[in-house]
Amino acid sequence: MDEDLSISVSEEWDRESILAFLKSAQDSHGIAYRGQDWFKWKFRDSPYGPAIISVARDTAGNIAGGVAYGRWRLKYGEEIIEAGVSYETFVHPDYRRRGLFVALADAAARRAEEAGAELLFNFPNPASRPGFLKLGWKDMGGIQTWIRPQSPLSVGRAVIRNKGLSLGPLVPEKAYSPSLENQMPKWLTRAISTGREGVLVSARSWNLFHWRYFSFPTNRYEVAQFGEYGCIYRHGVRGGVSEAQIMDILPTDPLNPASPKASAIRGLVKHIARRGKYGAVSLITTPGTACASRLPWAGFVRVPNRASFLCLPLSSRLNGIASNRQWSLTATDIHTF
Repeated sequence: MDEDLSISVSEEWDRESILAFLKSAQDSHGIAYRGQDWFKWKFRDSPYGPAIISVARDTAGNIAGGVAYGRWRLKYGEEIIEAGVSYETFVHPDYRRRGLFVALADAAARRAEEAGAELLFNFPNPASRPGFLKLGWKDMGGIQTWIRPQSPLSVGRAVIRNKGLSLGPLVPEKAYSPSLENQMPKWLTRAISTGREGVLVSARSWNLFHWRYFSFPTNRYEVAQFGEYGCIYRHGVRGGVSEAQIMDILPTDPLNPASPKASAIRGLVKHIARRGKYGAVSLITTPGTACASRLPWAGFVRVPNRASFLCLPLSSRLNGIASNRQWSLTATDIHTF
């Protein structure tokens, strides 16, 4: 790393620092400006605490790059494991190929460990994946995308239009609404996660869902209930086909935490499709997710997904646990927001 760059790690940001961070990230990614409110919601207001952000500045104080880990919680059996998920990774074009990314990621990981995190996980793009592997991150085998066509005719037309089965990624409908708090159903306020032996499970709670989907919705989310199960889903388009992407499926009764059977998933999907006249319904999981093995029986087809899934144990006691690839995560954990 160049000597004219210095790295600092912080969890507290003033207005000027937020604006500088957003501007540098925007220039690096080529994305639209997302604003201070979004930054404060995502990086400051999580129920698990503020994100840990490492930044590099040049001698003039300009931000040359940044790496951020959001605080997260997992369960292994009934044990809570403090963790972190990658929120942001960028190096400004003017400072690339100088070893800056590795230095930033290492600094943020060390601060996360000091703050009590025992494990980090990430879904990097192809550009940043090699840098994480250099730092000792372990490959967890990727994630799975499942799609259930509701309108074979519209999907067939999309395949012809796209000259093949690869329809590309989902393009979600944006909805930067002030709040959807009045739409949070009572059964979701009782949401809890039950640990599974031998599997790392995301620690679900009502305050996680409230923050993630209802306090500052970044996409057009809706909630549906059918029978003993409910779900959160978002609107989007893939390859010209309207699609509902399920973020999470949850039991409406916390005393009955069993994963849904194929028949229950089919009923919920048909209910969603009728509400929005979707051409397809999709779901993203890790291989260890309880319902993943039942999705083919519910009419879902697995489609290619090139996304990586990596983890970095910060505690030696989790080396074996984290490396067995038994993770139960959904779009709530996987999607950037």
